Amino acid sequence: MTKKEAQELPAQKLAFVGDAVHTLFVRKLMLSKQKGSVSALSRDCNGLCNAGAQEKAYFAFFENASEDEKAIALRGRNANLHHGAKNFSIETYRHATGFEAVVGYLFLTNQTERLNWLLNLCWESVK
Repeated sequence: MTKKEAQELPAQKLAFVGDAVHTLFVRKLMLSKQKGSVSALSRDCNGLCNAGAQEKAYFAFFENASEDEKAIALRGRNANLHHGAKNFSIETYRHATGFEAVVGYLFLTNQTERLNWLLNLCWESVK
């Protein structure tokens, strides 16, 4: 997908993809680093793939984001959300949506190096 095509997608659709990419990244990383039952891995993954962790990542990357990434993050943050996260404030959920939108954008535009940088930064910010 071209950058222009991805930029034209609604931020919530970018976040939909970004959430899946982020979760898969965390699961893969945890599988390589941890031993234990699937239920333990799942519990630990849920602690890292939630709005609180994604909000931390949002603030960790925003200063070093490109202009395109900042625009996508702000669109995600300001999207008209019809619901919030069950255990987090709406503000936290909005920041998490901004982070997910950028992840989705980078994935869909095949910016693999930048995506890996962002996901690793996220991992470091929540460990």
